Amino acid sequence: MDSLSLEITRGISFGLLGPNGAGKTTLIRILVGLLKLGQGEVEILGQTPTRQNAHLIGYMPQQHSLYNELSIFQNVDSSPKIYQRNERDGRARRIEEAIRLVGLGPEE
Repeated sequence: MDSLSLEITRGISFGLLGPNGAGKTTLIRILVGLLKLGQGEVEILGQTPTRQNAHLIGYMPQQHSLYNELSIFQNVDSSPKIYQRNERDGRARRIEEAIRLVGLGPEE
């Protein structure tokens, strides 16, 4: 990726599309703190992207990210761990709420 200038207003859903080799994966890795920017600057809600603040953005990969060997609860629970969120208080309750919200609970 040679250069990019982009501003996305808070609360807007944004799709990143482009041909192979256009830099989409590189950009996402920069935005979640997995790659350091060679030059220029990136801010997400006023912060430099790091693995610790990757939770500030929502990311939906093209491939599904579910693991068949895990329960629905375990699949949802794995996302905060990937982003190194250590919030234990209320996490199980929030996961159950999210599962019910999308209709994947056992009663659905």
